[in-house]
Amino acid sequence: MKSFKFISGLLLCLFSINMLSQIQPPAGIGNNIILWLSPDTAVFKSTGNVAAIGNRVREWHDISGGGFVFTTTNNGTRPKYVTYQGKNMLNFSGGDLLENTAISSLINGMSEFSIYIVIKSDDINTDQGFLDSENPDGHDEIICMRYDNSGANTGRTNVIKCGMQGNTSNNQVESQNNTQTNLLQCLTLTWKQGEKINLYIDGVLNESSVNNLNSVMSGVQKILLGKGPKDTGGGKGWDGRIGTVIFYNTKMSPDSVSLISGDLTSISSVQSGDWNDPDTWDCNCNPLNNDFVKINSNHQVTLTQNETVGNIIIEPQGLLDLSSNNLRLNVKNNFTNNGSLNSRSGKIKFIGTEEQMINGSSTSLFYNLHVNNNNGVRVENGNVNIQGSLYIQSGCFNTRNKVTLISNETETARIAELINGACIVGDITMQRFINVGATHWRFLTSAVSGATLADMNDDFITSGFTGSDYPNWPSAANPWPSIYYYDETVTGVQDNGFTAATNSSNLIPVGTGVWVWSGDTITGTQPFTIDITGPPNVGTINLPITYTNSGLPNDDGWNMVGNPYPSSIDWNSSNITKTGINNAIYIWNPDLQQFASYSGGIGVNGGSNTIASSQAMWVQATSSGASIQLTESCKTSTDAPFLKLNQNVPLRIKATNNYGQDELAIVFENDATDTFDADYDALKMASVDASLPVITSVMNGESFSINQLPNQEIDIPIKLLTGLSGMHSIQFENVSDFVLNSACLILEDLFTGASYDLKNVSSFTTYINDTTTVARFLLRVGAPVTINTLNPSCNLAADARITYSKNSNIPFDIIWRNNLGNVISSNTNIYSDSIMNIAAGTYTIETTDAVCGNTIETVEVIAPSQITSYFATANDTVYLNNGGNVTFNNLSTSATDYLWDFNDGSVSNQISPVHTYTQPGNYLVNLTASINSNCSDVYSHLITVEGTLSNIEEIKNNQKATAYFNNDLLTIDLADIEYDVVMIRNVLGQIVYQEKNPINRIELSVKELSSSFFLITLIGVEGNDVIKIPYVE
Repeated sequence: MKSFKFISGLLLCLFSINMLSQIQPPAGIGNNIILWLSPDTAVFKSTGNVAAIGNRVREWHDISGGGFVFTTTNNGTRPKYVTYQGKNMLNFSGGDLLENTAISSLINGMSEFSIYIVIKSDDINTDQGFLDSENPDGHDEIICMRYDNSGANTGRTNVIKCGMQGNTSNNQVESQNNTQTNLLQCLTLTWKQGEKINLYIDGVLNESSVNNLNSVMSGVQKILLGKGPKDTGGGKGWDGRIGTVIFYNTKMSPDSVSLISGDLTSISSVQSGDWNDPDTWDCNCNPLNNDFVKINSNHQVTLTQNETVGNIIIEPQGLLDLSSNNLRLNVKNNFTNNGSLNSRSGKIKFIGTEEQMINGSSTSLFYNLHVNNNNGVRVENGNVNIQGSLYIQSGCFNTRNKVTLISNETETARIAELINGACIVGDITMQRFINVGATHWRFLTSAVSGATLADMNDDFITSGFTGSDYPNWPSAANPWPSIYYYDETVTGVQDNGFTAATNSSNLIPVGTGVWVWSGDTITGTQPFTIDITGPPNVGTINLPITYTNSGLPNDDGWNMVGNPYPSSIDWNSSNITKTGINNAIYIWNPDLQQFASYSGGIGVNGGSNTIASSQAMWVQATSSGASIQLTESCKTSTDAPFLKLNQNVPLRIKATNNYGQDELAIVFENDATDTFDADYDALKMASVDASLPVITSVMNGESFSINQLPNQEIDIPIKLLTGLSGMHSIQFENVSDFVLNSACLILEDLFTGASYDLKNVSSFTTYINDTTTVARFLLRVGAPVTINTLNPSCNLAADARITYSKNSNIPFDIIWRNNLGNVISSNTNIYSDSIMNIAAGTYTIETTDAVCGNTIETVEVIAPSQITSYFATANDTVYLNNGGNVTFNNLSTSATDYLWDFNDGSVSNQISPVHTYTQPGNYLVNLTASINSNCSDVYSHLITVEGTLSNIEEIKNNQKATAYFNNDLLTIDLADIEYDVVMIRNVLGQIVYQEKNPINRIELSVKELSSSFFLITLIGVEGNDVIKIPYVE
């Protein structure tokens, strides 16, 4: 017998250990568990026989590894194995219990603990209990938990009461009012020697004891489930269900309590599926806003709409997918990821009222992460990668040094504008992706504070300074530094200010740019990523700007600064304050090996107003006290690589040789001048590679890469230099937009005498000598041309006018031709001209002047559509005893204005009016449809008004067979009535028209018939009808 008991005990112990390895502890917190009763396993109907749903339970085995077995020897008081909302539980009724005495030796002597128990009561307003540590004796002492209808200590009602270390009120806890419920609850007791005992309900602290409890645990005889201190009778006890029971031998933090409690009562996935499909969840329901949701292993749950949740846990091999619709999941409590998150381009938004946590063993890849919680969000466990934007709308985000802003070939993550006092605490790792391209110099800076050159040293090869990869390359006597700073205070030409790095410990001060040689081979580089870790730069930042006047205005004041934020910024933003600074920025483009520049909305060689995170640039100060102040509001959601093409459309002139290209932009800007404008122009910074072409415009002795000037007639010298003689291609872009209002655009080669009409020539090649030092080309921009057209007033009118003028001091000759090519007018030595009283058609304007030579413009004169006035009515005869109302349906075309004359002294301008006649008679209604006073059409129609509708015959005559005029055309509508003969007589009674067996409609031109009215007689089998209709020629 002893041998059988030993073997059974060993098997049960091994079974418990096996179950522990299969079931994950709640919220992944498995350390320090001394008792774990799970309703999902180790539930037996008899020794060795696993219980099925509906069976009575004799044994419930601990799966913590302690080997404790909760049982009862009373067959009549065994709980029943049931489910509730998809969760396994044990259903206790009055007197049902399970107990274990062996665990008492483990609990007695403990100096701290955390106890979790999941319950669901059938009753409220009750004193029933569900946990005790001795046989019920009516006293709330040692360890016990029950519902209490009326709290003796506080006077509260419908509370949860917990005892601890003696039947003393100050050692007990009574919850707030009305915490008894018929819903699922997770109750938690935590305590540590010398501290109060705390009661949590569903993870939220509800109440604490008055006293600190200073003694270690003692007096525990057993742990009894299904009864409480007041359940002293055999038939008394818990009417309800009990789920998971866990004892920890440590006091849990409030955060851990929240996580574990939520997990124990969570809605869990039972299969892969959509979030709002009840079949996905164990509760067969859709999770509600405050629910704790768990996505189990090997399940993928996909959002189909924006959702809100309390807590969420993604178990290992589980997956939450925000779907291809890039949806939003709002989280009120904590987010725990032990599996995978597919954010796509969606967002996770934290909207709680208490501090929230991001937990888990996995790295969570968020696209957009929103923090909107005054009490903040912190990363507790696991790492967080952000690929889109981090929005901190309220509260603080504590990274705990676990957050990386990802940069790749498509985008770079950012921290959006901090608003409403929001803040970020802790370090971030800021990445910056460098695309495939040239191994060459780059302008870099740091988006975090405290960075040193060592932070870059691990991302690409460095040389020439202490701590670099090759400090003595190519020789110790003459090392080649691969990183430079710039000191504006060094006088003389601009290049004098470059200062070599001395040590990898050299700081990169906030907003300071560095000039870095980077790449992974000599000939080119594969993509690589720079990452720098530190506190992100936030708030208002003043860039380090100085100005030293050495008497060389083109070389003084240059500062190498950088975008200090972990976000792109907009150089055009009104939230950047520039004092004593030229507006132009210059960035080295390593792929073109040219300086990209940007100013006043225009960029060349890839320059843009959007300055990428970690991007450095040249700016030029122009006076002492110069400064650049950046604020959070200058950040932009427009992501940028290190360089981005500008979308404006200036005239672009590109010069290309066998080694590369350069670019010049010329723009007409009415607020600019012909001299250098600090807000619009960019001076030329030539490439450091002498083999590349250098193209500039030259104005007042200055060479420009961006030249903005007023729209005018002007000659602009264009200089093209090269370090190597040879053939060069010159291309022109956006010519049609640039010369939209100019008479001509001609490039004249002053060396060869050739001229190129850029309206017709988009590129050409020519030989450029390396000895060229002056502007070889002249860009001749014709005067702005204004052509105003006044179209004809009416369809066939000949009252149109065209006016042609040039904003120039140079006169021109002009010839006007019609669409047949015939000369209709000409003038010489004039500044403007016009032709008048012309009809619609196509006209050619040929002008000749000293700048543009001969140019031709084509103008289209368009006439309005032909107007047709017409209307219809339901009845041409109305009766005063029926109200005398006539509804006129306007069927006119191509008109905008209408004048109705109802021939009774009334008029209307409505489109389709309703008119009321008050006297019997015949009224000829006129509708004048027009577009102006010179262009109209008139339609007239007779309306007969009679006093009384008398008999059936009259109804037939006036409502069925009708007659009306449209100008000189008389139309008789027979309304499908069969007539033998139709006769029409004039005012003298003479028959002017007769037709036998007419069908449907008769139309007759009466233009040649002289009569003030016509009498229409319709003869049929059922009788004769007569219609009298007046006629006005």
